[in-house]
Amino acid sequence: MLALVCAAEFLVVGAIAIVAIALPAIGRDLDAGPVALQWVLTAYVLCFGGLLLLGGRFGDVLGPERVMMLGLALFGAASLACGAAGSLAVLIAARAAQGAGAALLTPTALAIVAALHRDRARRARAVAAWTAAQAGGAATGWVLGGALTQSLGWRAVFLAPVPVVVALLLLARRLLRDELAPRSAEPVDVAGAVTVTGSVALAILALTQLGVGGPADPLPWAALAGSVALLLLFVAAERRAVAPIVPLAALRSRSLAAANLGALAFQAATNAPLLLCILALQDLQRRTPVETGLAFAPFNAAVIAASLAGGRLLGRAGHGAVLAGGLGAIVAANLLLTRLAVTSAYADTVLPAFLLMGLGVGAAAVASTSLATSSVRRDRQGLAGGLVNTTGELGYALGLALLVTLAAATTGAVADGGPAEPADVLAGYDAAFVAAAGATALAVPVSLALLSERGLQCGARSRRSAG
Repeated sequence: MLALVCAAEFLVVGAIAIVAIALPAIGRDLDAGPVALQWVLTAYVLCFGGLLLLGGRFGDVLGPERVMMLGLALFGAASLACGAAGSLAVLIAARAAQGAGAALLTPTALAIVAALHRDRARRARAVAAWTAAQAGGAATGWVLGGALTQSLGWRAVFLAPVPVVVALLLLARRLLRDELAPRSAEPVDVAGAVTVTGSVALAILALTQLGVGGPADPLPWAALAGSVALLLLFVAAERRAVAPIVPLAALRSRSLAAANLGALAFQAATNAPLLLCILALQDLQRRTPVETGLAFAPFNAAVIAASLAGGRLLGRAGHGAVLAGGLGAIVAANLLLTRLAVTSAYADTVLPAFLLMGLGVGAAAVASTSLATSSVRRDRQGLAGGLVNTTGELGYALGLALLVTLAAATTGAVADGGPAEPADVLAGYDAAFVAAAGATALAVPVSLALLSERGLQCGARSRRSAG
């Protein structure tokens, strides 16, 4: 069963990486420009991040086994629709459905992992395996995306997961049993679910659109205002709800706050730099999609290694040390990437930075995920999984919006109105790498303070008051 849920998560993460490499080919075939094309990624992230909390709550109420199978089925059907799409609009709609399936699957899979391993040490190792599966999906996505796009075309990128989904559904029917995890007897908080889902979705929309249209675009600011308004309505609804979807008392848990901070920080500080590295390797160093995909394999191998080791390190060093160490490695990796040049050798610049960043991501992911599942009672673990993954998706969108925009603005300033030379582009990338390193460095002392002995005592009292 652990292998089954890890394989499902492998697919969910791979769906992001495998498509990123294929975007140029999709744009050429469907006659889409960069602004329209980014919605192929945004639609997935928007629905995935926006519906995670609701997916986790459905798993708590209906049973994670059933909701996970529903998520798998939706993900597979949407993948088939993506591969058959005849226009960009159809592709974007199918990607949104694919993200919704992933939002049902991810928090329920994590709840099943937690239910299978109730002992703290065994759970930490199981979460490490689950995190390693995420990294494996990304690693395979980079490499397989480049190979399929170059040999069979971009449609193969979406059709490849379909037979895997069918096999996983057949296995799930045989392996998953009802009542594996306890179900919550509380009703679904509809008002809270609608307002928090809308708030998160609008926040992700605002952040992603900010990176595309820039500060002068009114759409991200309108979406941000709508997100804040819905967030206020959500707080008001939770105060009156009999069974709130997110108990406000639980949000006072220091360990849960540290888990979410860790997820936000490592996602924001790695995804945008990795995207900039894709552009640098293909556009500046003229590497093929296959070569680019293979260049990312060491990063994901390091994530897998750190994830598998992280489960044991948590028992020895503690969550605070592992989380802070992971974030510190990400800081150092971003600083190493500032050495990237048009003529620089891969082994001298990108490779050491990728290895260090991969180790940091693996450690931070294991620590934040394990903290989240251990911060709430057993029948709320689907919600905890949804919350920490939602925060991670917000970090993903935040990093892309702010760091890519910073890189573009710096490049324009250095070029001083003229055509941007490769050195100007790299100057913009360096600004993004330094900003990512600085922001992550600030998260380290905050996470350690939250996980101090006093902070954990406060978190324990908050969990008891939240039931």
